[in-house]
Amino acid sequence: MKRSNSDSLHGFTMGIDKRSSAILLGLMLQAGLVRAQMQGTQALSQPPDQIWIQSLVQTGAASLAMDVCTSRTDLCMPGSNAHAQWRMLGLHAQTVASLEKIDWNSPFDGLSAIQNQLVMSPSTKRSTPTNADAQGARDPWIRWKKLWCLRLMQQHALAAYLAVPSRKEHQQWLLQSIRLGLDELEELEQAVLKMEPDKPILTKSQRETKDKTLPNEVTAAEILDLKGELELLRIDMLYQRSQCYPYGSDEQISAATQMLSSIDRASSQLPATWTNRPLLNLAQAEAQLQLGRHPAVQKSLDELWNSLGNSLSSEAKTWQQSAACMAIRSARMTQKWELADAWFARVGDWKNSPELAIENLAMMVDRKQERSVEPADILSMRKAISERFGKYWEQRVDALLVSADSSKLSEQAGVGNSMSSLELFRIQARQALAAKRFQEAIEKLQQAELAASKSGKTLEAFQFALQIAAVLEQMQQPSASADEFYRAAISYPETPKAPDAALMSAWLIRNPESPLDIESQANRLATYLQRLKETALVWPQSEPADKSIQMLETRWLGSGDFIAMMDFWSDYLTKEPKGLQQATARWLLGALVTQEDWLEGSVTDSPKLTKSITRLQESILQAAKSQEPSELNSSATQQALLEWFNAHQPDRRWHRDSDSWQPLVDSDDWLGQLASTWNRCETAWQNGSLSQPMLQELLAQRQLAMDRGVGTNPQGTLRLDRFVDLVQIETQAKDSGQLKRDLQERIAKEPKSLWWVYRSARTMQRTDGLSEDSLGWYRQMANGVKPGSEPWLEARARSIQVLESLGDSVKAKQLRDLVVASFPDLPSKWQSRLGVR
Repeated sequence: MKRSNSDSLHGFTMGIDKRSSAILLGLMLQAGLVRAQMQGTQALSQPPDQIWIQSLVQTGAASLAMDVCTSRTDLCMPGSNAHAQWRMLGLHAQTVASLEKIDWNSPFDGLSAIQNQLVMSPSTKRSTPTNADAQGARDPWIRWKKLWCLRLMQQHALAAYLAVPSRKEHQQWLLQSIRLGLDELEELEQAVLKMEPDKPILTKSQRETKDKTLPNEVTAAEILDLKGELELLRIDMLYQRSQCYPYGSDEQISAATQMLSSIDRASSQLPATWTNRPLLNLAQAEAQLQLGRHPAVQKSLDELWNSLGNSLSSEAKTWQQSAACMAIRSARMTQKWELADAWFARVGDWKNSPELAIENLAMMVDRKQERSVEPADILSMRKAISERFGKYWEQRVDALLVSADSSKLSEQAGVGNSMSSLELFRIQARQALAAKRFQEAIEKLQQAELAASKSGKTLEAFQFALQIAAVLEQMQQPSASADEFYRAAISYPETPKAPDAALMSAWLIRNPESPLDIESQANRLATYLQRLKETALVWPQSEPADKSIQMLETRWLGSGDFIAMMDFWSDYLTKEPKGLQQATARWLLGALVTQEDWLEGSVTDSPKLTKSITRLQESILQAAKSQEPSELNSSATQQALLEWFNAHQPDRRWHRDSDSWQPLVDSDDWLGQLASTWNRCETAWQNGSLSQPMLQELLAQRQLAMDRGVGTNPQGTLRLDRFVDLVQIETQAKDSGQLKRDLQERIAKEPKSLWWVYRSARTMQRTDGLSEDSLGWYRQMANGVKPGSEPWLEARARSIQVLESLGDSVKAKQLRDLVVASFPDLPSKWQSRLGVR
């Protein structure tokens, strides 16, 4: 039989809560120990400031309480009652302050440090006590208080384990600590058995005033009281041991049997008139409950309740609450709801007892077959317990809820898709994650997403899907996490964070978790690029879309894949016409990269690239129809756009730019800025007006591209780098002679590059003293291409211009006539270029 979580919540303290001092008094088996802390062991004189110290500990100021106790201890006479009491108060405050700092997800260093402050392990015990170990006549009480604090620490560790039972390390540590505590307790009991009361050394007047400056007087009543407290401490540790095992297991039954034997021994050794005798009765009922003896539990608790009703003890009401809580738990475990209701009627309001509050909630959950319970009511109860008793008890409620089947609970309530039932799923997932039960957490989140999706709660469903993806990433499964982020994005595209999820999907899939073969690498890269494109195309106006475009363009520019770039912007304009300015800048970049491709092979498949650039141009013109002129700029018209396109065609680079319109480029559009700057420098070079500041700006843009990972000489930026090299040679030459030599040296590095031959000839043509030398290079260009082709006609047209500029009109006419005679059907543009009239 599996122990219920509500059962496991019963019987151990939360320590100190900031909200209610009642928590210190409300727990079974702890009442006597709490009483000893609040009042001191019965016969010890009570320091007048003890209530103040307790208030400091209650309100979360345990460190301050510890400092106060240390100071007061130093002021007391060593060996006096007050000295021992301040020592014990200080131990309590120190333990609580240390527990507040514990991270229960990785607690062992912190717990071991606290344990070592209280009890030394057998391997580190000294064979001969030192002066620091000696505590005088009150040493047994100090040792008892250390064990009391050890038990308080163990209670917190047990709470952490029961809240998340998969924390097996907590269980093992706890069992070891309990063994250590029981061994230390056994040694202390042997020492107490040898104690004899002192002969009275105080006068009647001194005893009445309880003068704390006088030496100790250990009385028989004090020794008896200490023996009883030690018995209660042993019983409580055995109870904690029983809670470390599943209900009904052999280990749990064995620990409960040991607990019962210890209670029987204590009952026979302690007198019937002992003040805390009811705590033994409570402990006996708890042991019987652990053994499943429910009729005996109900009978003994009923008798105890009645006897406490006539008691004059200040603890009677607290003990009655513990008895009622245990009886309710027994009735709930056996599904005797009327009996449980009767006990609730006896005890009254649960609002002053965290144990009763949790039993009340457990009744709500367990009786779902009998009553229709709204998840909202459960969550409201959870909130009330948290606000009244603190975070610790809120976690105990969560442990109770995750043990219940919240999906069935929601179905019984008829609100399976309510926000409250979704919150129950969320609590279950959170607890599973804390226990590192990742697969269970994923299952709960999947159930929650399905419930939210069916009820139309898109945002909540999307959030659950994101949590699934995050769990997979935490499990070090980036591929599965990437797929889940992608699924969340495309399943709930209208949610504000959907584009972020899509971008995260691409980012996670970029780097594989293990080496891949060539085919797998190619597939992964294709998926990565596709998800970036979808992020930009599905959510074009989002910040993740901008980031995706930057990542895509860096990749395309570095690899020289201008076809993909042009096609992307054509698709983008279909989705978002307002991207016209960016798309125009990309078209310009394509034109710059492919300019004068009639001189040599293209950077890529020329027909396909030409087709892509043409398609983008059509998309830009189409998008311009839907734009206001102010969105392009004040002089923008479709006609102006068309003229600008014509002025920047690859085979029209000798024409001037259109003066009617120029594209606007955002300052944060690094690639658009690169294209614009390159175009202005190209135009200035064509006109012979390129300045050093313009060149420096282009160099800065190229460096920015390199910083973004494009590389120093990739295929995609080859033509830009080549242009920069040419301009630097031209601007850095001291005279025409050096310019000629530098150009010749550069051509020699790439003797088959007609680009360098043509551009060098153009440079020399406009340089004083080198114009005639350009004729040889134009001749070399013409000899390197097919006669009648456009590069051949360009070389002949330039040669005619040079001859005319040199005043040799005869040779110019002869060359023109030869070209016309060889190719009489020249297009009009070439006739104009050759000067045919």
